[in-house]
Parts: sequence; C-alpha cells; structure tokens
Amino acid sequence: VKPPVPGPIGEIISGTVFNLLVVQLAISFVLDAATSLRGAAGCLRLVLQLEHGQQHAGPSHTTVQNLVLRLGLYELIRTKERADDWIWITDHTIALAPD
Repeated sequence: VKPPVPGPIGEIISGTVFNLLVVQLAISFVLDAATSLRGAAGCLRLVLQLEHGQQHAGPSHTTVQNLVLRLGLYELIRTKERADDWIWITDHTIALAPD
C-alpha cells in the first residue's frame, strides 16, 4: 500500500461517509493488491477493527466499487498533459452478425 496522500487524513471525502485514509486503502486494495471488491471491504473492516479495538462497519463491496469507478471517471475527464509521443488507435471491426 502506498503511503497516504499528503493532506488531511481525517477529512471526509465528498459523497461518502469515510475519511481520506479509508478511501485510499479501499482503492489501493483493489488496484495495487489485486483483491476482489468483497476482499477489499473485508480487509478494511479488519483494519478498522484493529485500529479502533472494536468492530466497525467499513465500506461495503458496492461502496468500494463506486470509489474505484469514481477514480476511473476522474482519470477519463481530467485535463491530460500534452505529449509528443501520443498515438491514435482505431478499430475498423467488421460486423459479422446479420442486420
């Protein structure tokens, strides 16, 4: 897991009830550690239980999925850095099924 992003770790992320650290861990479990969505939710419950000493309700697997999808949407719509090594990939697939 990557070190936390600089900034207020306890800050609640807009659109969720979880703080920055929980959101970052959820995304890191899925993208960096290649765990399933349910596995990431289970790991987060365990981490929160170990951190607080009691059972905490962490994000569900659907919440983890929504967090990953929100990150993907951000990556798609953010302003891209101009580069001189970009290429175009086109797809000229011929439909095989009859109309």
